[in-house]
Amino acid sequence: MTTKTPKFKVGDEVVLVEPSYRRSGGSTTTKTTVVKVGNKYAYVQGGWQVEQAKFDKFTGREVDAYNSTYAMRIWVPEEYEQREHRAAVIKELKDIYEIRVGKEFGFRADERYSTQTLEKLIALLKESGE
Repeated sequence: MTTKTPKFKVGDEVVLVEPSYRRSGGSTTTKTTVVKVGNKYAYVQGGWQVEQAKFDKFTGREVDAYNSTYAMRIWVPEEYEQREHRAAVIKELKDIYEIRVGKEFGFRADERYSTQTLEKLIALLKESGE
């Protein structure tokens, strides 16, 4: 039997991402700290509507969300930066080079390739003058 290692511990600084339905406009991000960690859940101080929010301590997904699509998420800052960088690389491929990577084709092609592979593709396209 394998045991998972929790991502969060008390005092960790995390990035809280609140989806757009909670505020008009796009998703908002806030830096906050983990105030409590139990057997299953990690608690952080505040979202804009709550004093303390409960998250799965392994995945970072909000536990009490009505719809998982609009659940708040907490991220370790390094993971959040990697996620944002990857999104920027995929956006560059789509917007500048018109290479579609993502859900549009009914599968997650963007998960098939690492960020480094996608960056190498951009470098090759720049070298070739595309």
